[in-house]
Amino acid sequence: MMNRKPFYRQALHYFFLGMIALLFAAIFHFCISPVMTQETEFDVSCFHVIGNAMRFGNMPYLNFIDNKGPVQYVIYLLASLIGPFPWGVFIISTLLDFCMLVMLEQICRRLKIPHAFWILPLFLFFYTCVCSNGGLTEDFSLPLTMAAFLIYLDFDERFRQREMRLLTGFLLGLLFWLCAFTRINNALPIGLITASIGVQLLVKKEWKKTAAYIGSFATGTLLIVVPIVLWLLQKGAWQEFLNQFLINNFKYAAAEDAISKVDLFFHNRFGFALFFLVIESILGAYLFYRRSGKARGSILITTLVVLLGTGLSFISMTQSFPHYLLVILIPAFFGFVLQYAYPDDAPEKNKKRRLFVIFTTVFCCVGMIFTFSGKVKVEDGLYYVKTVSHRILDGELFQETEYEQTIDRLADRIPLEEQNSVYSLNADPRFYAYSGIIPCKRMFVCQALFTDISKEYADEFVSYFAIDPPKWLVTEEPLETIDLCGTGAAITAAYRLVDDTTGYYYLYERR
Repeated sequence: MMNRKPFYRQALHYFFLGMIALLFAAIFHFCISPVMTQETEFDVSCFHVIGNAMRFGNMPYLNFIDNKGPVQYVIYLLASLIGPFPWGVFIISTLLDFCMLVMLEQICRRLKIPHAFWILPLFLFFYTCVCSNGGLTEDFSLPLTMAAFLIYLDFDERFRQREMRLLTGFLLGLLFWLCAFTRINNALPIGLITASIGVQLLVKKEWKKTAAYIGSFATGTLLIVVPIVLWLLQKGAWQEFLNQFLINNFKYAAAEDAISKVDLFFHNRFGFALFFLVIESILGAYLFYRRSGKARGSILITTLVVLLGTGLSFISMTQSFPHYLLVILIPAFFGFVLQYAYPDDAPEKNKKRRLFVIFTTVFCCVGMIFTFSGKVKVEDGLYYVKTVSHRILDGELFQETEYEQTIDRLADRIPLEEQNSVYSLNADPRFYAYSGIIPCKRMFVCQALFTDISKEYADEFVSYFAIDPPKWLVTEEPLETIDLCGTGAAITAAYRLVDDTTGYYYLYERR
């Protein structure tokens, strides 16, 4: 009986963590909320369309044009198998948030942070401040980066005892390529951690351990890369994968003026909040070094390298969407919590240090509150609570919203045998996501962007209406106002308006 008590206590503890993750996802991941469907994010809908279409034999890169990695689409394939949009991705995101909380607890234990449970809501608070959307490549990369830092702490602890596990390189190989195959730049923190371990081994002239480390990393790499490459080759999608995942990403990144990055950091409140956290992170890492001494200096160096390397990489990009900032969150928060650590060889606790740490924590929290767009989050939160409350009182919580009903009504106007010939022109992919209709052309979103960065895509878009025009068009504005690649007049003449009463979309049929 005495052995069962710890089990139940542990089960209750993990259940509580799961409830925290669920509550956080339900309140702050607006872009994948099963209740706030009118807030569902553009990219999330796009990923779902591709993942769901894979269930019916469609192939990313061949049947669809987008610039994300294959792992992102596989995640959405799993999400579509779990439940209807957006329930599946909401469940996956909740599980990933839970995994992050569990790993953060383990990081705190390895750093010997006393009474560390309060750090979990602190992390979620910072996560919210930096801008959490849910369902994006950056969100899915967070637990992978958190796991890499946990592996690094395990390596540091063993390496100081002249030990090392082969599993270290193997796991980092898995994590790096899983992250890289969601989006390449998301994997940079893991790559820098991997390189830091290799440099430490070389500095200590541990030649055998270095060779074993490289070999184990290569094994983890092969376990991820080989199946993906073989899958792409077998499907005939390898060349298109290179074009979209690498070349298109480069062209896409070069589509804006670099000065926008300065605006993002210092004129956008989410960016300024993260900049504030980065400064506090450097301070936290330095306090850890002062307390632990040279024996743990490698942690300080690694933290700074990962933090500054990731930050400089982000600044070098020209695109400026706020969710890109999430890549820096884990390195910054790791450095921040280092100030709470109590290494074995550190001096005893003292009141001055405790007061100083309390001051830095309060200062950072207050700074984050005043430097991020709190008004937006509060308004979103109040709107969410109001909407959910009304739907509960009206008994409509799990019923279709007005937005979903309008999409269903439009889809019903399209004969079932013609739903394989529906094309969205400058329209939100949520139409496809909620209707379940699969796009008949592979450039089904961002036509203006893709045709602008590639002449080949511009020619392909023109061919859609010159060679095999779709039977139905869905737009968010009158067709007369859309003119891509000089096709506006011809398309307008070829289609007649069928429905514009939804307030969301226009439906056109080919004459």
